[in-house]
Amino acid sequence: MPQPPDALENINVLIGRNLRKLRTRYGMSQDQLSVILGVTHQQVQKYESGKNRLPLEKLLLIKEYFGVSYDLLFEKSPTSQSADDCQTVMHQLERMKDTKLRRKIIHAVHVLCT
Repeated sequence: MPQPPDALENINVLIGRNLRKLRTRYGMSQDQLSVILGVTHQQVQKYESGKNRLPLEKLLLIKEYFGVSYDLLFEKSPTSQSADDCQTVMHQLERMKDTKLRRKIIHAVHVLCT
């Protein structure tokens, strides 16, 4: 039985949100991710917003580059307070100017929060 179109849109939005979280967790800009995926930064924006579907080959690139499982890309967001706290810390870290230190701290926070 085929899925209704809105179910497909919802999965695109979910994957897009998870992609944005993953990208920002590693302190990466949309421009940097666009180079890795071989697309424009506008296309990355559309992937992250769920307007465009991420092709399977791009999902594979993301999985391999970041060393994550497909499950992470399809994971629904946790609603716990600790997850919200971690997300707040991550957003604050994104503003750090020292990129090397920021990446190390983001990695440490990620390990603690997952």
